[in-house]
Parts: sequence; structure tokens; C-alpha cells
Amino acid sequence: ACTGGDTDTATSTADTADQASAPSNTDGQYKLTAIVEGFEQPWGILVLPDDDQNFLISERDGRINRVGLDGTVTPLSGGPEAFVANHGGYFGLVADPDFAANRTIYLAYAKGDDDANATAIFKAQLSEDGTELLNGADIYQADLRDTAYHFGGRLQFMPDGTLVAGLGDGFRYMEDAQSTENTHGTQIGRHTSELQSPVPISY
Repeated sequence: ACTGGDTDTATSTADTADQASAPSNTDGQYKLTAIVEGFEQPWGILVLPDDDQNFLISERDGRINRVGLDGTVTPLSGGPEAFVANHGGYFGLVADPDFAANRTIYLAYAKGDDDANATAIFKAQLSEDGTELLNGADIYQADLRDTAYHFGGRLQFMPDGTLVAGLGDGFRYMEDAQSTENTHGTQIGRHTSELQSPVPISY
């Protein structure tokens, strides 16, 4: 975890035992404090816009946990079934720019099976008590491939409300990343006002 100045309040994130033993930096501006341990492959961290005491952590094995600064860990229900193999699983998380009004979050994850899989984007509302994802549905799925590697999965909103996602090349399809006729190894984006379920996203 990281804190600024002289404050002792932990402000981010779940970590492994290796990071738990990390020392403070030499200039005294930051203090590292472990607030929770035990995650095997944490992938994405989302600080909730309306709650400075809790954040969400996605794990590659297909779980999202709400983690409190007091060390409490609460599994969230309602997430999509992921293709969990090698690099596949749950990836990045991001909150809707209007989260305060709609409580909407987005999750990138691997969908499918060994023979046909892809990165997908899942949209849902976080329940008021922060324990469940409601009204969840996929809003996008990239082109299919037959490898369990290089999914990408980072999500980010631009200032104009465009949701941008980074997609991996599937390892075996690196050359296809140079083509605009497929989504392997590309970045995609669409304004949230245009997001429907399902809908192709331009790239």
C-alpha cells in the first residue's frame, strides 16, 4: 500500500508477501504497508469513485473481490464465466465516468474454450452493498482464436467518455496485428453513449 506525506492511512493495494516486506523509500515521502495478502494472481485494481475505504481486485482465476483498507475481503457474485487457462481469466476493471449515478463497472475477461476464445468486455452494476454484480452482460467480444495466450485486457476511459480496451495478439496471430481487418493485437474504443449489448466496437 502507498501513502503520501506523514499520514499512516493505507490507500492502495492488495499484494503478495514479497511486497509486504518492501521497505519505505529512502526520501521518506511514501510508506509501504501491506493491508491484505494471499492473492495468487491479482490482475486489475479499481478504486471505487464513491468509496475511499474499499476497492475491487480482479484475479486471473475468475474472481473479483472487494477489499477494505481494514483488510476485509468480500467475494463478489454475478461475474461472467471465464476461460481460465495459461494467460486467460479475468483482466482489467474500470468504473463508468458516471459511476456515482449508475454504479456501472466494466470487466475485460477471456471467454470461450481451448478451441475458440477471445477477450470480451462485461458490463454490470455494482450493488449498493458492494457484494454483487447486477444486470451483467457482454457488450463486446474480439475476434476468436485458438490459443490461451496474449489476451490484452486493459481498460481505460478517455476524457470524452470513450472506453478504450487493449487486445492481445493471441501469440500465434502476431502478424495479424498489422491488419485492420481483425482485432488481434489492437486497441478498440467507443463512446459510452453508443455502448449497447452486443455491439461491435470500432478500432
